[in-house]
Amino acid sequence: MAEASTSTSTPVRIGTRKSNLAVVQAEGIRDSLQKIAPGRSFEIVALRTLGDKDQKTALYNFGAKSLWTSELEELLNSGQLDVVVQCLKVRRSAQLRRLYPHLRFANLRGNVETRLAKVDDPESECTCMIMSACGLERVGLGHRITQYLGSKDGGILHAVGQGALGLEIRKGDSETLDLLNRLVDQKSSLACLAERALMRTLEGGCSVPIGVEREWLGESKDLLRMRVIVVSLDGSQSVQDTTDAAVQTNDEATALGQELAARLVKIGLMDSTRPGGLGVRGKRQDRVAQTDIRPGHKLNHQAPPTHEIDALRVEKHSRASNWLAIHSESLGGPSEVCLIIDLETLGYPHSDSAS
Repeated sequence: MAEASTSTSTPVRIGTRKSNLAVVQAEGIRDSLQKIAPGRSFEIVALRTLGDKDQKTALYNFGAKSLWTSELEELLNSGQLDVVVQCLKVRRSAQLRRLYPHLRFANLRGNVETRLAKVDDPESECTCMIMSACGLERVGLGHRITQYLGSKDGGILHAVGQGALGLEIRKGDSETLDLLNRLVDQKSSLACLAERALMRTLEGGCSVPIGVEREWLGESKDLLRMRVIVVSLDGSQSVQDTTDAAVQTNDEATALGQELAARLVKIGLMDSTRPGGLGVRGKRQDRVAQTDIRPGHKLNHQAPPTHEIDALRVEKHSRASNWLAIHSESLGGPSEVCLIIDLETLGYPHSDSAS
């Protein structure tokens, strides 16, 4: 087992996926840490994960939630890494199918540059691509964005943790924790805790389509409004709800997410504790006829069907160590919001080896 970094003379080893975007994000974390700890050295270690190696399988068919993390977590737990940088978000494709049933969607995997190259190929079956705006901006490709699909202009709620970078450390590594805590933004931390508590209660991940939107209200910005939507995998049916709560502590943020999840179960979701997992109640209906979108045309969403569907299937999954993340103002602007998360606060059991 490698020795963890325990002195100022030992580099802090930052692990990340090997894609250009992942490395750029890790470099942003490294540069921010270097500013607050100029006497320390920081080293980036990049490797390919299961999600990088399998570019064909749709994410919801993997089932497990560790396809981007397991290899990195193994190195973290063995002491070969001190921090792991991950995107905190989950996926949004079901919402797109719900609002744009007249379009045909294809599974497009790979890093940012690879996916853009596939769309630019004259022989490509894809007319356009929908992806994270902050991902494009972080690698200097913001000029490729032609339309934003937010809640007001595209009907889409963002993924849980969208725009956030999670920093995972070993349990008990108080030195690294103290270093990272110097970058914490409290409001961002509380908002993300609420989102993650909602997702954990519904047991969501890449296999469960959950969209969220939250906003701080009031003069003192201590009232958190959170809206959520859960969509069947084919996008045909959904349930959604909105609630406000005063949030000033981690416990209050967690309680907000859990309460909203419980309300969703009550108004339209199968109980996630029963055998078979989580699902939207009802019967399957025929798919809407699908057509292509022409280049240069904006996407116009349509009213979704009304019949519900049993389409969501999830499994419980434990994550190793603790998650942390930081506010990103020093990393280049508001599009790079970062947060702080402790998985044990949300009920994830700690494990001595990656799941």
